[in-house]
Amino acid sequence: NGQDFSYAFSYNHQLTSLPSGFSFVNATGCRGMFERCYNLKAVPKLIAPNLTDTHRMFEWCQSLKSKIEIDCPNLSYVNTMFWGVHSIKQVHIKRLGPITDFSSFLRGALNMEEFIWDNSKQETSSGINFSEAFAYNYAITSYPEMDTSSATGCRSMFTNNYSVKKYQTFDLLNCTNTQSMFYSNYALTDVAFKNVQNKPNSNSMFNSCWNLRTAPSGFFEGYDSTPSYCPSMFSTCYHLTDASHYIISGITNTNTNNRSVFNNCHRLKKPPAIINSEYGLRQMFERCESLENVSYDLSSAIDSAGMFNYCYSLNTANIPVINTS
Repeated sequence: NGQDFSYAFSYNHQLTSLPSGFSFVNATGCRGMFERCYNLKAVPKLIAPNLTDTHRMFEWCQSLKSKIEIDCPNLSYVNTMFWGVHSIKQVHIKRLGPITDFSSFLRGALNMEEFIWDNSKQETSSGINFSEAFAYNYAITSYPEMDTSSATGCRSMFTNNYSVKKYQTFDLLNCTNTQSMFYSNYALTDVAFKNVQNKPNSNSMFNSCWNLRTAPSGFFEGYDSTPSYCPSMFSTCYHLTDASHYIISGITNTNTNNRSVFNNCHRLKKPPAIINSEYGLRQMFERCESLENVSYDLSSAIDSAGMFNYCYSLNTANIPVINTS
């Protein structure tokens, strides 16, 4: 008959399991219920039709290995629910309620191999904050489809997902922050975007995506889809060869740290078709060692210092007018 289990077993460092038949089917709140039970290895299925709050429920249960199954149709608070469940192998979500905050929801599941979500697209449609929602999940290779059309923040949503090669097309209709969204996704080869309209902060969005061959569609299609802030957006994408479909214009942030967009892209041969930015892009192609030919109008740029620094293969540069140092 228990309803409120908030922090009921938290910080019980030696707890490894619960008694057979333990049930919290009538629970309404399980906030922090097992928080920092470092040695907890198994828990019952989470079946609770009235449960609304699981904030920090399994935070830092780093030894938890049993399959997690969730069937909670009224659940509305899940942020940091599974932060640091390093040993978990599988999570299966059968039902969730309307959730707006997914921040750090399943963050740091280092060894998770399978993530099943029966109604993922529908149950993410209300999501506004996806900050670090699935960050640092090293082993997983794919995710269920999600609806990010309501999201305003996707900062570090999938950062350090080393093994994912392909993601869905993400709808960024309302998004203003994609900073480090795919940072250090070493295996990533394919992802696309649509409805990029709010000139987001895209600082280091694809930094260290080593296997990305072609710059993703949806960004840099013109003024509206150009981020306002994009330093190191594609830095250290070692295998990136083609960004020729990009039209970089309308960067409104005057900070000269808007730099190094393609820094260390050693194999880049087809740079953006057009660069038309009032403020310029300092060190934009630094260490693009395969870049051979460029042709740009930089007459209005006020800061393009070091733009082609260490471009060892560059042999043709058609830049007729430069009005700045």
